[in-house]
Amino acid sequence: MVITLMGLFLLVGLVLFVMNLGHETNGRVVAQNAADATAAAGAGWVARAANTVAMNNVGMAQLIVAANVLDSMPLAVSYSLKEDNWLDQAMQTYQSQGINGSWVSDAVDTLRSQLQDELNLLQPVDQTLNQGSYDIRALTFYNGPNGRGELWQAMQAMDTCSQMVLQNLP
Repeated sequence: MVITLMGLFLLVGLVLFVMNLGHETNGRVVAQNAADATAAAGAGWVARAANTVAMNNVGMAQLIVAANVLDSMPLAVSYSLKEDNWLDQAMQTYQSQGINGSWVSDAVDTLRSQLQDELNLLQPVDQTLNQGSYDIRALTFYNGPNGRGELWQAMQAMDTCSQMVLQNLP
C-alpha cells in the first residue's frame, strides 16, 4: 500500500509536471506569435511610410519638370507662331505665282490647310500667355515678384508631409 501510494504520488507529480510544461510551451508559442505579429505590423508601417516619402519625391520631381516646361511655354508658343506665320506667307506667295494642277500645288494646299489648323490652335494660347493678363510666373517662379510660385509651394508642402511621416515613424 505504501509503494502504491508512493507510485500514485509519483504519477500525479509526473502528470502535473507534464501539464505545467505544456502550459509553459503554449505561453511561449503565444508570445512568439504576438512578437511576430508586432514585427510584421511594424514592418508594414515602415514600408507604407517609405512608400509615402518615395511617392512624394516622385511628385516633386514631376513638379520640377512641369515648372520648367511651363516656364518655357510663352517663348516656345511665340516662336512657333512666328515660324508658322512665316511659313504661311511663304506658301501663300508660292500659290500666288499661279502654278496650278501639279502635285506640288496640291501638296502645298494640304500643308497650308494643316498649317492653318495649327495657327488656329496657337493664336489663343499666345494671346493667353504672351498678350493677356495671365502671368505664368505665378506658377513657375521659385522666387518670383509675388514670392514662390504655386508649383514650388506644392513641392514644399509635399516635402513637409514627407518630413512629418519620417518623424512619426519611430
